[in-house]
Parts: sequence; structure tokens; C-alpha cells
Amino acid sequence: MEIRKLIECIETADKEGMLYCPSGLSGYSGEKVIGLLQRCAASGDSREAYLEVGVYQGLSLVSVAAVAPGLDCYGVDNFSQFDADGKNKNLVLSRLMDNSIANARLIENDYEHVLHNLHEYMDKPVGLYFIDGPHDYRSQLLCLGLAVKFMAKNSIIIIDDSNYPHVRRANADFLKIHQDYALAFQAYTSCHPMNRNDGNDFEHRKGWWNGINVIIHDPEYKLDRTYPLPGNEKELYLNEHIVHTSKYAPLSVQLVHIFGYLMKFRLIRMAKSIVVLVRKMLTGSAAIRGEYLSLNVDTRDIVGTYFANEKQ
Repeated sequence: MEIRKLIECIETADKEGMLYCPSGLSGYSGEKVIGLLQRCAASGDSREAYLEVGVYQGLSLVSVAAVAPGLDCYGVDNFSQFDADGKNKNLVLSRLMDNSIANARLIENDYEHVLHNLHEYMDKPVGLYFIDGPHDYRSQLLCLGLAVKFMAKNSIIIIDDSNYPHVRRANADFLKIHQDYALAFQAYTSCHPMNRNDGNDFEHRKGWWNGINVIIHDPEYKLDRTYPLPGNEKELYLNEHIVHTSKYAPLSVQLVHIFGYLMKFRLIRMAKSIVVLVRKMLTGSAAIRGEYLSLNVDTRDIVGTYFANEKQ
């Protein structure tokens, strides 16, 4: 897509929201986000494909496929998160059927496996790519980096949940590594919609939800090279080394929650969490990494030297 056309799609989505809302949909996204995806897809090239990582209940996949029936659309999700009842896959399939959508395919697998082997799932380059999968730094960077070789010229990448500083950091690092891509647009909201304390998420549902970054393939350098607005200092990411090599690294998430309860003086919740944590440790159900307090290397089963095999 040409840069000028992309800017037009962004401006129109910002003013008007969604192009069209298929029936029976639910999910977590803003109407401006869906509207931008729809406009980019409707203006897309049928020789290219739409790809998204993180389908959840099909809101974006169904909405995009509905407005671009000539575009092959692919959604990747292994439904390992936010699906306690195991219903989301069938919800997505039923919503595609209910809306008579024949140009969308659900790929039920881990995103990393799929992006490593994307040529096995589609025979077209990706012209429009929506990332709304795992939001940890590594997953975000891999979702970007692994897809590069499958992207079309002038392709568009739209990244949801860019309010998170670690998502922005991964986006920025990708842009610094891949200089033929440029940040075209960024939008942020005041907080995650789930953290609104007024019970009114209208602003977010009508808007950019939890923030987005929009990246375009720009090998001719028509755009100035800028990066997502900064978040946490690099020290936070450097400290990951200390956490990962700690004997108690597997307990770090629970310990963060306990500390959070303490700081909020939610002492009953804190006490219950401590009891659960202690029980896990006593029963062995909480894995402890290594035998040292820190600097654990986790190489017990791989000690040795290894050479790569030469291709014949």
C-alpha cells in the first residue's frame, strides 16, 4: 500500500470507526482499530494475504474477511490463553459460517511454529499483518522478525496493545534492526480498558483500545525514521538476567502479585496468596530452578560441545 493511501485509511478510521460490523461478534478491540484493518484490507491486493496472530473470538478476523471477500485471510491461534472453557475455536468457526465468510482460514497452532513455516500455510506474501498475540517482549519481537521474509513490498503491520512499554520496546528494536520498515502512526490511550475505574469503556471501544503502532515497509525511505514513544528505562530489561538466573525465577509472577497486594494494603489477599505459594513450594508443585541462589545456568542436561552439521 502506498503511504498516502495508508494515511488516508488511518484518518478515516479515526473519524468514522468501523466500515461494517458482522453479526454476532464479541472480543476486545476498538472500533478505530477494526476500521483501520478493514480499510487497509479493502484496499489491498488480491495477490497478497491478510495475516493475524491472536484470533481470540474472531472479532478482527471476521470483520476483515467480511469487507474484503477477494482477500485470503489467515488467523493464527492455539487458544492457550483466555479460553478457560475451551469454546473460542468453535466460536470463531461458527461466526465465520454465520456470516457466510469463505475467504478466512483458522490456523490452530503456536504462532512461533507457524511463522517459522508460513510458506506451508499460504502461497501468497503478506500484505496486511495484525499482531495481537502474546504481548511479552520476546513474542512481540519474534512476531515481527519471523514474518519479515514473508512480507510483501509496501506491506502494513498493525500492532495492537502498544500502550504496553515492552511492546513498544520490541517494536522499536525491530525498526532499528530492519531499517527498510518505518513507523507511520502511533496512538495511545490513558490506560488499559480493563483498568478503568468509572465503569465506562465507551471511549476505548469506540477508539484505539489499548494503543496501536502502525508500521509500513518503506525501502525508499519516504518517511522519516522515528520510533515508538519511550516507556520504561532499559534497566528494567537488563534486570531480566537477574530474574531468569534466580533459583526462584518460576515464582517471580506470584511474588510480584504478593508485593502488589502489600503496597495496596490488601492484606487478606496477600495472606491467601502467600499460603498458596508456600503450599506449592512444600508439595513441589512450584518448580525451583537450579541449586544456587543466583547465576543458575540450567545446562545440567546439555553439558558438552556441539558442531553444526554441514548440508550435503
